[in-house]
Amino acid sequence: TTPVNLDAAAQYLRAELDKGTQRGSRPSHEARAFALYVLARMGAHERAHTRRLYEQRDAMALFGRALLASALASDGDTQRAQTLVDSLLNVAEVSPGTVRFRERDPETYGPLFHTDGRTTAMVLQALLAVQPDHVYVPRIARALLDNRRKGGGYGSTQEAAFSLLALADYAAVREPERPQFDATAMLGDALIAQTTFSSAGQTPTVQIAPAASLPTTLASLVFAAKGTGRLHYGARLRYAPKTMPTTAQDQGIVVQRWYTAPGKSEGLRAVQEGALVQVHLRIATHAARHYVVVEDPLPAGLESIDTSLETSSRADARVEAAARDQRGRVYPWFSPFDNIEQRDDRVMLYADHLPPGVYNYAYTARATTAGTFTLPPARAEAMYRPEINGRSDGGTFWVHPKTATAAK
Repeated sequence: TTPVNLDAAAQYLRAELDKGTQRGSRPSHEARAFALYVLARMGAHERAHTRRLYEQRDAMALFGRALLASALASDGDTQRAQTLVDSLLNVAEVSPGTVRFRERDPETYGPLFHTDGRTTAMVLQALLAVQPDHVYVPRIARALLDNRRKGGGYGSTQEAAFSLLALADYAAVREPERPQFDATAMLGDALIAQTTFSSAGQTPTVQIAPAASLPTTLASLVFAAKGTGRLHYGARLRYAPKTMPTTAQDQGIVVQRWYTAPGKSEGLRAVQEGALVQVHLRIATHAARHYVVVEDPLPAGLESIDTSLETSSRADARVEAAARDQRGRVYPWFSPFDNIEQRDDRVMLYADHLPPGVYNYAYTARATTAGTFTLPPARAEAMYRPEINGRSDGGTFWVHPKTATAAK
């Protein structure tokens, strides 16, 4: 193979940068930032061009500022690089476990192969160059891993390239040495877990501690490592509340649920025995989620009508689905849910991939039993990232008996 002539490539980039000081056709701020970023990674810094572009930072896209910050930091100008990084952190989108960055006007940067995943990767590179111990660093890296589509790919070759570059920088900065240490987890004086790590690809240790085995007094959970390397750890508390929650909660996924009479829009929480009820679910997320399950428990007096059964009346039961993307465009009858299960006491929706947007799903149930019933919240969760979840409100649902209504 013929070796790449890097000197010629650097000469071309410098010529493009010189156009920025001349009248007429000039490369965009972002294109100049990219040229400076590439030259900096080659060790060929262009300090005058970098400082000149820094003065125009407010007119740049987020990814342009990130590229310029990386170039400045590579040249030892950490003060200016820190100013750019601070401006990026001010617009970070923080959700449970992840941090992402989204351009305000993405269509403007379409000709520059823009994706928000690529911008997030560029910001991670800049942050690693300026503040490698910042609390957002592992959360941005997690966002890049979460951006992978089914099969492990990314949305574009540009997004894949910069994601892999950023993750390689992350590994070099955060894991510079081969791990060789003993790790322990202590809750007070009780040993919860203990293991030895001697390779980067070692299988994680998972230890489950029943509540009955834990100290009954207030104690600190302490993770410790003795040796060389960085310990990555996490703790998850599973519990059952004494009282059912009735308020909605958003931990990365918004869930709404309401009931109406078929063909009506007014919400209801009480129906007559034998009546049909339309159950409406709305799921919203501002970032792509993977392997999401939505669980909608029915009040004990209701049963969903399974339209797949030959005994079900198609006239009585109907299923509706729709989606709306981040730009407000509506797609009738589109649903991201790959599998739907209608059980006796609940309806389950499963999505391998849930793109950013708002998704509506509706199905029909029948009031079969009179009484006053608990109405548990509907809940959504990323199955492999349970900290990303959400729930609707809850409360009480009434089914009035026919005889009592007739007597009145």
